[in-house]
Amino acid sequence: MIRVIIADDHRLVVESLRKILDGERDIKCVGVANNGLEAIQLVEELHPDVAILDVDMPDMDGIEATRRIKADFPDVTVLVLTAYDYEEYVVACLEAGADGFVLKANLPCDGLVNAVRTVNMGRAVFDHDAICTLKKFALGKDRSAVATKTEICDREKEILRLAAKGMTSKEIASALNISGLTVNSHFSNIFRKLNVQSRIEAVMVALKRGWVSVSDSGSQVS
Repeated sequence: MIRVIIADDHRLVVESLRKILDGERDIKCVGVANNGLEAIQLVEELHPDVAILDVDMPDMDGIEATRRIKADFPDVTVLVLTAYDYEEYVVACLEAGADGFVLKANLPCDGLVNAVRTVNMGRAVFDHDAICTLKKFALGKDRSAVATKTEICDREKEILRLAAKGMTSKEIASALNISGLTVNSHFSNIFRKLNVQSRIEAVMVALKRGWVSVSDSGSQVS
């Protein structure tokens, strides 16, 4: 059973999302919150598998809530569900450690269910508009930054390219014919070298530096 909490200050939205999720046999909404502070409290009390957060909330927004949840409860997956695809929102959420970013307007009922299941399996989820925003962000950066003193080896770049496709450690291990422990060891080295804390952050750096093509980053809600 995938245990989920929802944080959104629009009660109608919360109840609609809860009804959709509770209609699935493998998903259960175990709590709801009106803001980021309440979301953090729920995570601490209930230890859900997935936290669905809006961005624009009172008291504490979803970006800061995501950052704190991922810092204190790294095993909890965060799916950002919002009405806004502003570049600063998308990038800020990913830098905070969000595992997915989807827009309310683009999300059918089965899309929400698929997104929850996908992020719970450890795979990143972005809808089409969010992907377009990320591509524009990556392409707009100065590619002269490709040259770097950080020594990322070819194998690590290969792993980053597969991670950009949304592949899990197990899938990457299978594709490269190496063990899952080896994949995780590579990720640890990548995080240390790039000074990041999540795979999404690492992929974002790889995009900016030209190690990963924008065509590689195509995981989205089906």
